[in-house]
Amino acid sequence: MASDEFEGTHSNGNGDLTIVQLDEPNESTDKSVGYKEGIMEIPEETINAFDGDELRARVFYEKYALRDLSGRIVERTPDQMWLRVAREIASSEKTQKLKQEWEDNFYWLLSDFRFIPGGGSYSEQVKREGQRF
Repeated sequence: MASDEFEGTHSNGNGDLTIVQLDEPNESTDKSVGYKEGIMEIPEETINAFDGDELRARVFYEKYALRDLSGRIVERTPDQMWLRVAREIASSEKTQKLKQEWEDNFYWLLSDFRFIPGGGSYSEQVKREGQRF
C-alpha cells in the first residue's frame, strides 16, 4: 500500500490533512508528497444536535467548537457556542440586568442559525482576544 511509505504521518486531531515530504524519493514516489486525512470521532451529543446529520456535526465539531489551550474540544453543541458568543457580545453592557437582556437577545438571534456572523470578524476577534469568542 502506498501509504505504508509515509512513516510518521499522523492526524493533527482536527480533521485537517497532514502533509509529509519524503526524505528520499524513489521510483514509486517520484518526489511526491503524501497525504493522510485525520478523522475525529464525533460525540453522539453533537450528531444529535444536528438531527443525525453527521456531515454538519463534523463541520461544527472540527471547525467551530471552542478548544481549550491544550487543543481539547470543550463545546459539543451549537447551543453551547451560541451561548458563549451571546454572553461575550453582551459583556460590554454596564449593568447585569442589561447584560442578561442582551445576552438573551443575541442568543435568540444566533440560535437555530437565524443569523450567522461573518467569519472574518470572529477570526480577528479570536486572534486579538485569545479565543474569547
